[in-house]
Amino acid sequence: DGEGYVVRLFNTTDQDIDTTVQTGFMINEAYLTNMLEEAGEELHVENNQFTIRFKPWKIKTIRFNAK
Repeated sequence: DGEGYVVRLFNTTDQDIDTTVQTGFMINEAYLTNMLEEAGEELHVENNQFTIRFKPWKIKTIRFNAK
């Protein structure tokens, strides 16, 4: 719909990892999405950052909106 930002991240390791994404601007919401960028699970946003857990070799797509 042209709103917000979409980021795709890839776990290049063979281990589970936690990754924190921090922006240089205010964000008010973030969601995991499918590859069509349809919203799924809402992520907890605090201090313009959010953390996600990755399984090995997985791609995550995140959509977030600026305030």
